[in-house]
Amino acid sequence: MNKHLTIAFGLAIAGSVPLAHAASADTQAKAKVNIADIEIGANANTSLDTQFTTLDSNDDGVISREEAQANAQLKSKFEHMDANDDGKLTQAEFESDLHAEGQGLIKQTGNALGNAAAKTKDGLQAGANKTGELAGAAVDKTKAGVAAGAGAVSDAAADAQASLTNDLSVRFDTLDADNNGTLSQAEIEADADMDTTFAQADQNNDGQLSKAEFKAAADVSGKAE
Repeated sequence: MNKHLTIAFGLAIAGSVPLAHAASADTQAKAKVNIADIEIGANANTSLDTQFTTLDSNDDGVISREEAQANAQLKSKFEHMDANDDGKLTQAEFESDLHAEGQGLIKQTGNALGNAAAKTKDGLQAGANKTGELAGAAVDKTKAGVAAGAGAVSDAAADAQASLTNDLSVRFDTLDADNNGTLSQAEIEADADMDTTFAQADQNNDGQLSKAEFKAAADVSGKAE
């Protein structure tokens, strides 16, 4: 019987060696990790489960306040994350707080993007309005320029007509040698520029040309040219 007990005890010890070796290897692996460098958060480069397991340096299933001191991020968040104020963080407390923080960051990012989009839209609308105003101003200036040009042409035509009327009056007075206010056939023939015949110019056939008849004949002569 003693022989059987000895064998059983030996097997139990032999079976515990791999377990002890595995725990030792796990502890050594953790020792190589610099806990201070671990980034915590839902958006970190490692999972929340990995973060918790690594920060739980003594593998007791919770992160104590003392363990948290080794990581600046966790140290600053510890009191807020410790929902029941028992001085330690369960994995549920750890992950719940960081999940909520991640959702808050996502919401803030969404709001920021929304505000940026609204500002861009407002900027584009303001640019479109300004372009419309500039185009409208350009059209108004063009219309004003055309109107001014038309007015200038009209004024020039009026000035030319007035100048022509004045010139014809001077010519009439020059040809009226006897100063009787009319022109005889002999007087009108002295005007080499008068192509219209006397008979054509003498509209009332009284043998004399009034100033109006002279002007009319001069207009016909000018148009013929």
